Amino acid sequence: MLFKDGFLYKAMSMKSVSSQNIRPTLDELEKFRKLGENGARLSTLFSNRKKGPFVKGDTVIVVKGDLKNLKGRVEKVEEEIVHIRPEMKQLPKTLAMNEKELCKYFEPGNHVKVVYGTLEGATGMVVKVEQHVLIILSDITKEHIPVFADDVVESSEVTSASCYSDAGASTRLSKSTWAR
Repeated sequence: MLFKDGFLYKAMSMKSVSSQNIRPTLDELEKFRKLGENGARLSTLFSNRKKGPFVKGDTVIVVKGDLKNLKGRVEKVEEEIVHIRPEMKQLPKTLAMNEKELCKYFEPGNHVKVVYGTLEGATGMVVKVEQHVLIILSDITKEHIPVFADDVVESSEVTSASCYSDAGASTRLSKSTWAR
């Protein structure tokens, strides 16, 4: 066993490690990514992580296979099969794709809401797209926030500061009440 940078390193059998239905955050993937280790890149790690559900109306892009970079809109979802209407008119009306071959697609200027992860509930405008990672300008803090494209939905909702201060306000209230 070895302690390094606050982590415990321990040799384990791969049989005892379960990686089913795991959704690591962007922070976690960045922490455990080691440059040069088996050529592991963030896009590889992203493609292996469990994705959030696709819903009708989502704009998606194909990230694997012969139709890579094809954009379309989700028409319906049946377990792991997602039916999309491609933007290219030369293709059939709908295509059935495995959900692992797709990623949600956003463009700079889209307003989004984070629906999964440590930043769940945050809203903001997409300012930059880097592969499967969106850089969002937060409505509240006006800071740039990196999130996975599959962890957000397009939304016109704007988070107000009161959403974040409610818990703090009740804590302050209870402390001031207790002190009296």
